[in-house]
Amino acid sequence: MLLTELLDPNIKVTLIKGKPGAGKTTLALELITSYGRGVYISTRVSEARLIHQFPHMRRMVEEGRLHGYALETGILFHDHRMASADNIIEAVSSTAMGIKSPMIILDSWDAIAKELSESERLKAERSIVAMAEAGDAKIIFISEEPELTTTDYMADAIVVLHDEEVEGRRYRRLELLKIRGMPIPSKYLPFTLIGARFKVLAYDLLKPEHELERAIREILDGGKEPKLTTGIAQLDDLLIRIISPGSMLPLELGPTVQLSQMLRVFAHWTISILALEGCIVMLPSMASSPYMLKLRSLLEGREELSRFKIGCMKEEQGCFKVDPTYPGITFRRIIETAKTMKNRTAGPCGIHVSMDFLESLYEPSSVLRHLTLLVAEAHGIPSYLLVDLRSSSKLVDHVEGMSPIYLRVVERDGGLFLYRVKPFSQLYAFSTGDDGSVELIPVM
Repeated sequence: MLLTELLDPNIKVTLIKGKPGAGKTTLALELITSYGRGVYISTRVSEARLIHQFPHMRRMVEEGRLHGYALETGILFHDHRMASADNIIEAVSSTAMGIKSPMIILDSWDAIAKELSESERLKAERSIVAMAEAGDAKIIFISEEPELTTTDYMADAIVVLHDEEVEGRRYRRLELLKIRGMPIPSKYLPFTLIGARFKVLAYDLLKPEHELERAIREILDGGKEPKLTTGIAQLDDLLIRIISPGSMLPLELGPTVQLSQMLRVFAHWTISILALEGCIVMLPSMASSPYMLKLRSLLEGREELSRFKIGCMKEEQGCFKVDPTYPGITFRRIIETAKTMKNRTAGPCGIHVSMDFLESLYEPSSVLRHLTLLVAEAHGIPSYLLVDLRSSSKLVDHVEGMSPIYLRVVERDGGLFLYRVKPFSQLYAFSTGDDGSVELIPVM
């Protein structure tokens, strides 16, 4: 994603734009690292500073591939902080002719270009591009100029990096303005600069049944010592270490967040409590109910199934009945079911309630009144009370005020993000590895 597109053989000239600190140099170095050979020509950064800011480049120096080394597979470093346009053109020319099909990064080209007239600048850029093409090179211009320039018109690809905020938390996204000869399915993509590396953030879901099967395999059949978990180590650090039995855990979901996107968290949470010889009482939303019923079917024949109860609209085995007219009856059945099972089990008790389901049946004021009673009862059992609700819920402010812990999940630019409203935390992105594992990556 993105890096592959920018490394396409047909993309000869790339322009990376953005304000200072947006991540332009990091993206350029990520590209040259993936490409494998080239030259970094800096008008403002010395070699020593480059290595200090980007430690992963140090290995190239130690291997002789970064400074003063011009083998085909190496990277040659040029420091042109006191350079003129002629110096830059000469450096490009010697590089293009001396290294086979190099990638040439000009950081930052506008430091030189702004000293030139428009006609001189255009002439210099044409010379650079012509020499690059003659040497089958790729050129990356780095610029802090927000306005349109001659470079914009010459570039095959234009990437603008933005450093923004989401409720006081840093958020980074790239804007793909142009990539010649290719469609742009997503104009904006979120990214992070964690570890001085450029990483596009993507969250790819497994199919729901595969997610549930994976959770059972990892937790119940994995042979590891069971522990309370969300299935994501970093989320456990944000949550599990600061909760105790009797805690209420509100999880607010943004308007475009799908419950299926949170299935990993809900499934691992549920199964880990069962693995600890505990019990689960769940009132799922209409959207997630099929998944939870599927989870029950996957547990068929296991002892854990007897400790897993779901609220249903009609009497069914393994379910407690939801009263569609009066919330007090439904909430009382939740508590009675939890207490009964807790008395028969040695492990923790987990209660999971979806507020959108309750609000679709009952008046919000009535739901809030009975939720307050549920919180008090759950504390006395004691049990972990997980409450998920939509950001559009009329009860958001009330629920947030009921707990010292509050999590929010939002979707932006195709990425899924989580942060702790209380206590305050930075923004984290859900990211999927090649093996299907999920982690939370800080947006830095």
